[in-house]
Amino acid sequence: RGQGPERRLRRRRGGSRAQKGGSLQGVEPNKFLSYGLSCRFGARTSLGSSRRGAGPEGDLDAASPRDDDVLPNSLDDCLLRSAMASASGLSQGLGRMVVEVFVPELFDPLSGAMMANEGDQMKYWDMTRAYCQRMNSLTEKRVRVVYPDAGVAAMLAQQWGGTGDFQFSSLNDRRPIEEDDDLIVIACPDPQGVEAVISIARKAEESMIPVILFNPRLASGDVGIGLAIRRLRRDFLSTFQIIYALRPFEGGAVFKQYPDLWKVFVADPENVGRFKLINESINRPGGEQLADIIEVYLDGPKSGEDIAKGAMANPLDEIAKFIRELQKFAKQLSQ
Repeated sequence: RGQGPERRLRRRRGGSRAQKGGSLQGVEPNKFLSYGLSCRFGARTSLGSSRRGAGPEGDLDAASPRDDDVLPNSLDDCLLRSAMASASGLSQGLGRMVVEVFVPELFDPLSGAMMANEGDQMKYWDMTRAYCQRMNSLTEKRVRVVYPDAGVAAMLAQQWGGTGDFQFSSLNDRRPIEEDDDLIVIACPDPQGVEAVISIARKAEESMIPVILFNPRLASGDVGIGLAIRRLRRDFLSTFQIIYALRPFEGGAVFKQYPDLWKVFVADPENVGRFKLINESINRPGGEQLADIIEVYLDGPKSGEDIAKGAMANPLDEIAKFIRELQKFAKQLSQ
């Protein structure tokens, strides 16, 4: 299928893709949230290691807090933080939440999960498992995970055995949820399953069961989708609170953690592996707004010394170029 602009740009730069298989292994240094790799320290911080108290760099971080400290150190850390944010939302009485943890190697921001390599799909299922296990541990709730189809649910139930952390269902089950469920997590729903997702959410609401959409792709730029269906998706998704979101783009990320504001980070050219906070807003920045935010940052005051170091601005100029390309492509899809 066609390649989105982010994928094409990444390939022009020679970026590698995730290794095959389902293990959480680091794959690429200085890549924002590569599968199982530290997203802020690249190869300097391995999966599961602490960024604080780990030698001089850890001491420096502890003494000098930065805005990007809110960003996770690894995929495991990201899933833990997203579960903690979800548990906080539940304690505040939120009944409909969204968690977005998108990995560049597995996700195209326009067309959804790429799943180009063998084992990519299983990596997403592993992510849902890790998230739900953390939710069960944090909340002690009876968690039911609803997968896109019965085949996936049956396969995972067989592979993972009789886990006591959560129950399995699928969107096309006759009874996908039970009245004694404490929490429903719908894993990676796509546009084809939107009606089933809406039905489950309504039934869960009648039984006062909270629902979490994990890495949903219900709203997309699908060509040929009618206006009525688009409105149905939009109105339905508007009833959900985004509790945690990490959506990397080339050279930065849009980030949200409940109850904080949306944040836009870009790579810090003076500190490899770190990111600069350039914007905060109530609503999710995207499309033209995100492009404007980055352009304002790039067009900020420059001294004579900055101009002489024009090469330093090149990586950020590439970010703005990518955003403009992304924006044009998105407009083409929506026509």
